[in-house]
Amino acid sequence: VERPQPPGSGAFTRMAPGHRSSVPLRLIALTCAASWISSASGVCISGNVTSLRRLSYKGASYALPLVRGIWNSPGPATEVIRLIVEEVFGYETVVHTADSSANILRQLMGCTDADGEIVIDCARPQDPPMNAWVGIEVWITSEVERALVATAGDSHHVGWRTMPGLYTQAATITSGETAGLRLRWWESLKVENSAHDHFSSVPELDTAIRNMTTFSSLVCPTGDCPAGTIRPMCDTASASSEALEMLQVHNLTCDGGWWYSDACVDNKETCIPVVLGEFMWNMVEWCVALRGMGLPVAVTWVGWLQQVDVVKHLTSKHFAFYWWEPDPTFLDGEGKGPKQIVFDDRVLSIPQTVFPSIFVWPELEYIDPNLYWFLQDVSFSIGDVSLMMLRLAQGASNYDIACGWLQEAANIPQWQGWLDRAAEEEQVRYIEVIMDSGLTIGAALQIGVGIMGCCFVTAVISLFIVYRRRVWADSPANPSTDTGSQVERWTGPFIRARLEQDKNTGSVRSGRDWIVNASPFAISFEDSQWTAMLGPYSFCRAWHSRAWRTTPGDFDVTVCDHSEDELEEWQRLRKTVHLKFSTSDFSNEATAADASCPDHVKYLQPVARKTLDDDSYRPMGQLKVTRIQVGHGRMLLLQWSPPHIYRGVPIDEFIAFFTKVIEKPEVWEKCQHIDPDGSVQIISKPPGCGLRNMYEANRFIVRPEAAVVDASYAEVQTNYGPADVFISHVWGETARETRDAMTKLDRWIRTANLHRRTVEYDSGAMGVEERLRVWFCTICNNQSRVVEELGKDVFHSPFAQVLRSQRVSQVALVSPFRALHRKWCNYEFCLSRFEGKTVVMLTSDGVVQAGQVAPKKLHDLANKVSTFNCEEATCATAADEKLIDQAVQHMGGYQQLTLTLQDVFRAAILDAHRVLSQAVEVMGGETPADSEVRKPPRASLSKQDGNSPLDDVFVKVADSYEVLT
Repeated sequence: VERPQPPGSGAFTRMAPGHRSSVPLRLIALTCAASWISSASGVCISGNVTSLRRLSYKGASYALPLVRGIWNSPGPATEVIRLIVEEVFGYETVVHTADSSANILRQLMGCTDADGEIVIDCARPQDPPMNAWVGIEVWITSEVERALVATAGDSHHVGWRTMPGLYTQAATITSGETAGLRLRWWESLKVENSAHDHFSSVPELDTAIRNMTTFSSLVCPTGDCPAGTIRPMCDTASASSEALEMLQVHNLTCDGGWWYSDACVDNKETCIPVVLGEFMWNMVEWCVALRGMGLPVAVTWVGWLQQVDVVKHLTSKHFAFYWWEPDPTFLDGEGKGPKQIVFDDRVLSIPQTVFPSIFVWPELEYIDPNLYWFLQDVSFSIGDVSLMMLRLAQGASNYDIACGWLQEAANIPQWQGWLDRAAEEEQVRYIEVIMDSGLTIGAALQIGVGIMGCCFVTAVISLFIVYRRRVWADSPANPSTDTGSQVERWTGPFIRARLEQDKNTGSVRSGRDWIVNASPFAISFEDSQWTAMLGPYSFCRAWHSRAWRTTPGDFDVTVCDHSEDELEEWQRLRKTVHLKFSTSDFSNEATAADASCPDHVKYLQPVARKTLDDDSYRPMGQLKVTRIQVGHGRMLLLQWSPPHIYRGVPIDEFIAFFTKVIEKPEVWEKCQHIDPDGSVQIISKPPGCGLRNMYEANRFIVRPEAAVVDASYAEVQTNYGPADVFISHVWGETARETRDAMTKLDRWIRTANLHRRTVEYDSGAMGVEERLRVWFCTICNNQSRVVEELGKDVFHSPFAQVLRSQRVSQVALVSPFRALHRKWCNYEFCLSRFEGKTVVMLTSDGVVQAGQVAPKKLHDLANKVSTFNCEEATCATAADEKLIDQAVQHMGGYQQLTLTLQDVFRAAILDAHRVLSQAVEVMGGETPADSEVRKPPRASLSKQDGNSPLDDVFVKVADSYEVLT
């Protein structure tokens, strides 16, 4: 790790820090009259530092060990952290590197031997960890990292996002485009497209790699390494036993240094070569994903530093390789580099967008809270990091980049803000230490004798004021405070606005922990240290020991109906429910099935769920409990996760969601766009782009705002309730098309006065409701638990539950032309008909049954339906297709489903026919009776000037119906 000498100095020595942006009040309290502030300064930020302190832990002293990956992108950020730790905090540091994020996590866990080497079987971790108290730019992308992350320490996102994946040389992409092949899209790599013609063959590349004799100094420090120093590693002679075991578990077999997919193993000349860096990064994940997509590839790994040499020196070869942006490794001086091959997130098991994290050893909070909270606040923007990477590509050192960033006037408020937060947290912590020790202000006054005593008392009073302002003023109901902002992040503005201090337990003001009941039920909470009874939407303080805060114990929860509260009928429990929670119930991920999905979601905090079974015939959802770190305390947040039938979204808020999708002020990169001819393009979609669809809405809005807190978008961002209308739609339809269709539906409903309805509640009471709510799977399903909620029987899926609900009387189908090709939409049609629901067809023109759609479109739709076979429809995943196929068999098979589908469309066109019949009647022409459907006579209207436009329209609609009859 480079550590430049200070200008004009011989040995590398530094002096203790002098001025800080915010001096911790604990130092004033402890040394009041002493002069702690000195005029010393550091190398980059404030002059020369001549000596450094060490951190004390269990009677020994340590330099702060930082660990970063061997790749380039974390270099400048690590150097920024090192400079601040040394020149502001005055602590000695040592920087280590690791070859993978998994090994960074292992070092943070203390999984090393006495020499600092990684130990895989970590039965006896070192205390403290030898190599790492802070891990910088950790990626959680493989199954190994996901298993380690739960016990590796406290973490937060480092601020920027990376775009990892398979890249290839720009010349390769250009070659494909010349031949009319879009190689940047993964489906172009399929066997039938002969994409291998634009890549080097595997034998050719294998020979070139093994014959390399030019290496970087990092690969060959001596400068005289022979050919074969770099070689494909997928063979028993080169791979480690751990790697071979992991390959065997996934039925991956090495052959001559490479793994060959089934699509080309019999004709290896047609395999596209893929060269990866470190095995532990993602070798297994890429092989499994590429095999699942049926692509003709041969994959190997050579080591990251070795991969860099392969890509940089074999410039005449064409192959795919692992890389990410932002990173300077393969950029030229103008910032241009390789091109990414984009995969569909739904079929890829490796995320193409990763938010790296900084991990901090938890005990550091108790060694130096200032330092701990500084490290918890460090973050950089994508703009900062992109410029850093460009400077690296131009030859600047990590130190020069970091020091320049710290000295730039525009950046000073940012990194000083990290220090200010650390000082504020330390002020709060110190008064808590005083309160924990039982030292009261009255006792402090008796201690104060002389000048030092008075200074001490003054400091305690100052700290007490700060504590009252920072802690007592904090409230779950106030979104401008730390606790309130966390509550709103997890519950949404509608639930947070209902919270209030519990009247019975509100007198507990000395605790630093919170218990928040964000549910409509009365809840009793009890653990080994505290008991509380909370009414609906209420909260109170609690006091727990530091040990509980570090490793919380088990607790019991009793949930019951609160008859005194003005709850709606659907929010009431029929009986009291008793639940037990243990530490093992909490997880940062959903079920194992969902966690194994390609783009599974990791929650911001550990979550536990228990089903609310009140012995009634109706589902009541689950109680969700979250443990959230807030300052130096914890918050236990209890929420109701309602069943799907109660996740309906008010139609005005639903339309506003699509406006949000269209107008969200950021450019959405690498989005799919399907042309009318069916071809797929990868484009950027800026704000105001009506081409944005639900795949992108899920990726850029639903998942970041709702799925990361283990909720559907409806639960945290809308005033949800029982659904009235089920919306059947295609995810690939544009947001603008769907919004326009829903706006027309809303107007039609209000014009027909359908939003006013008499409702019979479960208790037998009657009521009138005017607000209409819709159910739309993108925002009403929890996108982090899709596999769990869908289940193994489509008849009990969320879709079927909502469609069978007595309250749902109508099903609205958006864009019927596209819906015909989706099995889910066809199945929803069939079940709607079976349940006796009214199906309304929508386009951006309006409601088909209301006569708002152009006759030409109806005629085109009728022609398509008349020859359509439901068995030809497709699904996004094979698992969904299997579920629907099984359900269809139970409902009479695809032939019956096709007839039912045609019947639904026939009825819709008949309704449009009747609307136009009324128009003809107004004009004085003949109309068919309601019970008789026939083609109207062409002579019905006056023909003095030929057929009138209305006559042509009426005939076209009649023709459309005749096609289906």
